[in-house]
Amino acid sequence: MSHFTIQFSIRDILWTTLVAAIAISWWMDRKASADSSAELRAKLSRMSIEMVKLEQDVRRLGYPTPMPPTLPNSPPSRFAPIKSQAATR
Repeated sequence: MSHFTIQFSIRDILWTTLVAAIAISWWMDRKASADSSAELRAKLSRMSIEMVKLEQDVRRLGYPTPMPPTLPNSPPSRFAPIKSQAATR
């Protein structure tokens, strides 16, 4: 019966620890990112539903619906009012 012993150097143990630490931290980051992404999608869905309900209430009460904000130097939105040439003269 022969006794087989495996010998590891300190360098081997440090490399193994480094690889394990990187793999575990990558996995934890991916898991947290996926959880955060799912949470944000659910929040966006709830807010979208609430926005639709509020717009319906505004229309039902007879108020004009607000125009979405535009940024300076942005192309005209399909929702933006079109200025007539007569008004610009």
